[in-house]
Amino acid sequence: MRTVKEFVFLFFVSICFVVVSFLCPLNAQAQIEQVAKDVVKDMSPISGVVVMLQDGDVLIDLGSNKDVKVGDIFTVYVTEKVIRHPVTKKILGKTTIPIAVIEVIKVKPKFSICSILSAKKKIKPGLEVTRFSDIPAIFVDRVKQPPAEVLYGYLKTRLGDLNWLPDVTGGGEKLTSEVLEKNGIMVAIVAEPNAIKMYDRKLRLLRLWPWMPYPRVAVPPAGAP
Repeated sequence: MRTVKEFVFLFFVSICFVVVSFLCPLNAQAQIEQVAKDVVKDMSPISGVVVMLQDGDVLIDLGSNKDVKVGDIFTVYVTEKVIRHPVTKKILGKTTIPIAVIEVIKVKPKFSICSILSAKKKIKPGLEVTRFSDIPAIFVDRVKQPPAEVLYGYLKTRLGDLNWLPDVTGGGEKLTSEVLEKNGIMVAIVAEPNAIKMYDRKLRLLRLWPWMPYPRVAVPPAGAP
C-alpha cells in the first residue's frame, strides 16, 4: 500500500507531465518517454548469486543472456532472517542486509566478472546479488527545464530500489569524482541538452542515452537584420 508521501509525489509527477505537454512539442514528449523507458530498462533490478571468487574479483551467474553490461553495479546481500508461517511452517520470504558493492568489468554469455567497490563482510559463493539496488544515486540537472524535471520524477518512481539523494554537485558545477566519493555516491545520472549520461563514483561514463527534447534555436547569420 502506498503512503501519503508517495501519492503526493506521484501527483507532482503527473502535474509535471501536464506542464511538459504544453511546453514541449509532441516529438519532444515522445523522446522523454522513450529515453525514460531506455534508462529504466538498462537499470532495472535483476538478481542472481555469487558463483565464485577469482583473483580478487567476483563472478556472478548473470551475463549477456540477462542483458548485463560492463559498468552495471550490483549489491551483495546476506540473509538476515527467514520468515516462516507460524502454522504451516512454509517459508514466506526473508530479510537481507547489504554487505558489499561490486561493478561489472567483463561480461560473458552466462556469467560476469566484477570488481569489488566496497565490502563490509567477506563475499562468499551463494550470496544474492541485485543490480542497482540500495545504491546511493543522484540526478544532476544541467539544463533546468521541464523535460529533465519530468524525467527525474519518472526515474525516482520506476527505479525505487536506488537510494536517491539530493544533488550535491550544484547542478553539475561541482561534478567531480572527489565530490561523488566524499558523499558516498555510486551513480550519477546527468541530464544534458543532447544526452542522458550515467557515471560511476570515479566519474567514468557507464551509459549514454541520446535525446533532444529541447527546441532548437535558429541562429541568424552574421549581418542579418
